[in-house]
Amino acid sequence: MTNRGMAALRRATTLVHALGGLELRVLHAGRVMAAVGSGPGDHCGAMGTCDLRVAVAHAYRLLQSGTGVRFLHLDPGVDPTVELVAGPRCRVVGTDIYRVQVGTALVDAFATTLDPGDCRAALDRALGERAEAIAVRVCPDELTDVTVVHAPVEAAPWTSVASPLQDALAACLVDELVAEVGCWPGTAGEAP
Repeated sequence: MTNRGMAALRRATTLVHALGGLELRVLHAGRVMAAVGSGPGDHCGAMGTCDLRVAVAHAYRLLQSGTGVRFLHLDPGVDPTVELVAGPRCRVVGTDIYRVQVGTALVDAFATTLDPGDCRAALDRALGERAEAIAVRVCPDELTDVTVVHAPVEAAPWTSVASPLQDALAACLVDELVAEVGCWPGTAGEAP
C-alpha cells in the first residue's frame, strides 16, 4: 500500500467510525475486500468499524516505519479502491463532505490527515471569524492520526448541496498536498 492509498483509507475509516450513517467498502479488482458501516445486508468481508479502524492504524504504523504493508492480503504498493457510501441518515454535500443526521440535528463533516494544529491554521485561514460563527469543531483521532472537522447546520438545508465547510476542506486539501509533496523522496512529483 502506498502512502497516498493509506491516507485515503485512514480518512474514510475515521469518518465511518466517528460519524455513523456511512458505509465504507474497500475493493480490489471489483471484489469487496472489506465492508463496514450502516449499509443494508451482509457483505463479504464484513467487519466492525472499530476492528477496521484498529487494522488500518496498525497498517499505517507499519508503513510509517518503512515496512511494506500487505493490507487485506494485497501486494505491497497495491492500493485498494476506497468507497464511502451515504446511508439513509447521511447525504454527500460537495466533494468529501458528509451531512449526517444526529438525533434531530444535522452535522457536516470531513476528515483530514492534518494534525489538529495545522488543521486549525487552515480553518482560520479559510474561514477566519466564520469558523467561530458556525461552531466548527476539530476532533483528532490519535489512533489513525486523522482529524475530523465538523459543524452543525440548520435543519432546513437537509437537501442542500452547499456546506459551510467547503472553504475549510479546500484549505485542508491544499495543506495536505503541500505536506505530501514535501515528504516525497527525490525529484518533486515522484510519488512513493
